[in-house]
Amino acid sequence: MNQEAQKWREALYQASVEAVERGWCIIPLSLQSKKPLVSWKKYQTEPTTLEEVEDWFENGVKTSSGNVVGAFNIAVLTGSISGIIVLDCDNEKSVEYAVKNDLTSPFVVHTARGKHFYFCLLYTSDAADEEDS
Repeated sequence: MNQEAQKWREALYQASVEAVERGWCIIPLSLQSKKPLVSWKKYQTEPTTLEEVEDWFENGVKTSSGNVVGAFNIAVLTGSISGIIVLDCDNEKSVEYAVKNDLTSPFVVHTARGKHFYFCLLYTSDAADEEDS
């Protein structure tokens, strides 16, 4: 692995650890697409552990087909599992709409086609369950 690839991998590892420590649920993605490399159904209800992150970076990601992938990207699952929601504006028209209607956030990621605005999720299904009891 060349020096630039190693720096990128180390930065991705650090960002992954920080995301899990923040309480965000993450999963590995293919570098070629946004396709998850693992079955992500369990991650809808179970948070990612630091042990899983360590395993992905030390041993590669074991896919459901049995392959091991060493180079991957990371996605943050949104919703109650991570406590965040994202407004995905995929073009300039949707960005303009978000700005006009005060749907922006100081936490923004510029994408190839637009912007992602990140927000804290203040209401979760757990809160609804507590209200009903």
